[in-house]
Amino acid sequence: ARQGVAVGLWSLVLTTDDGGQTWREQTLDAPPGYGRADLNLMGLFADAKGGLYATAERGQLLHSVDYGQSWRYLDTGYEGTLWSGAALADGSLLVGGQRGTLLHGSADGRNWRHVPLQSKSSVTSIVAARRQVLIAGLDGLLVRSRDGGRSFQRQDAEDGVSLTAALLADGDSPVLFSRRGVIAAQGE
Repeated sequence: ARQGVAVGLWSLVLTTDDGGQTWREQTLDAPPGYGRADLNLMGLFADAKGGLYATAERGQLLHSVDYGQSWRYLDTGYEGTLWSGAALADGSLLVGGQRGTLLHGSADGRNWRHVPLQSKSSVTSIVAARRQVLIAGLDGLLVRSRDGGRSFQRQDAEDGVSLTAALLADGDSPVLFSRRGVIAAQGE
């Protein structure tokens, strides 16, 4: 309840251990092959063991096991920006980003494979709860898995509104968010 981490542009990482009353900036090492740490960090997600992951530019995923005090880079092999991610029930990772990119890999950041979405719409949000996985994105992109991420079915938002975030509510019903605000939960 007292630990917190926030990430942002230009490799900004902030941590708190007093419930957000004070924050400290953490210094990141440069990614392998680069002279300085200047990646834009786009989002955070956690795994069941308390590990944190930050999605970033240049296909990089950062991993911390000490509440954001230190980070190591995981290279997915993708060149674009990763916007979101989630740890699946089996411990593997799902990350998504620009141009319909969805990647599935092991928790140690290896063995990345491309998951086809048949869409060029960017992935803005990935949520996972038990065996349910929900992927939301621009241009109404909405993709769902009910088998822990082994298979996916498209069920795009009806009006094509760009989705910025998603949640799985009670009963695994999705609640979707856009620039217009909350969109009514999609029925099963």
